[in-house]
Amino acid sequence: MITAYLLVSHLISDFILQPASLVRWKMTSYRGTLFHVFIFILVSLAVLFPFIYNYEIWIVIFLIGIVHFFTDQAKINIELKNDPSDIPFIADQGIHYLSLVIGGYFLDSFRLVKTEGWFGAEHYNNMYFWIILLCVIYAGYLLKIALIHKTREKVLHKIIIFTFIYLIYTGTFIVVF
Repeated sequence: MITAYLLVSHLISDFILQPASLVRWKMTSYRGTLFHVFIFILVSLAVLFPFIYNYEIWIVIFLIGIVHFFTDQAKINIELKNDPSDIPFIADQGIHYLSLVIGGYFLDSFRLVKTEGWFGAEHYNNMYFWIILLCVIYAGYLLKIALIHKTREKVLHKIIIFTFIYLIYTGTFIVVF
């Protein structure tokens, strides 16, 4: 189940909380990538709030953050060498996906203590809540794609690539929830 929450935190931090200005900053400085990874870590800790008192959560999220940093930096270096294809993006998302699934599998093997009685606790195990959140994330990113790209062909192309990746994440979420 932890895997499902890690996947959601990644979708939020990689697609919703990464504006074009942050992408430009990442392309010009590793500090932009560090800031993006910091956002991922904060979102992951927020999503995994009921388990925040388990040190294993902190270690795994930090390790996933390190993988995230080096993966993003590698993708940026390839893109800066003028590789206009979608292969760097797909490879980047594939490595993120693997690190999240492996980290989640590792955490799911522990008997983690879950904090009870916090605000919103009644929604935490409600699959409908998470499905609605996933739909909002998907719709928000589609809108972002439509607003950023100028041509219809580019918008459709990006939507197809994102939908493919999104379906993998969402399908895994439903299976492991």
